[in-house]
Amino acid sequence: MGRKSKYSAEEKLLILNEVLRNGIHKVITKYKISQKTIRRWSLLYKYQGMPGLQTSHNNLKNLKTHWLNNINKQMRY
Repeated sequence: MGRKSKYSAEEKLLILNEVLRNGIHKVITKYKISQKTIRRWSLLYKYQGMPGLQTSHNNLKNLKTHWLNNINKQMRY
């Protein structure tokens, strides 16, 4: 059984939007979230949309696979 996320996908998206409005330093202080976590959420949302923000330990693995596939495609050209 996996660890339950502290924030839902919707809350993560609200926090990401708050970062855009108020800056990362205010948000990480307010929510006590690391800059690394915000960056990870941002990348997951960028490449996978809302499903990427949903709690799953496979999301990061899927993101890495997506990046590797894109790199391989670019190297072929």
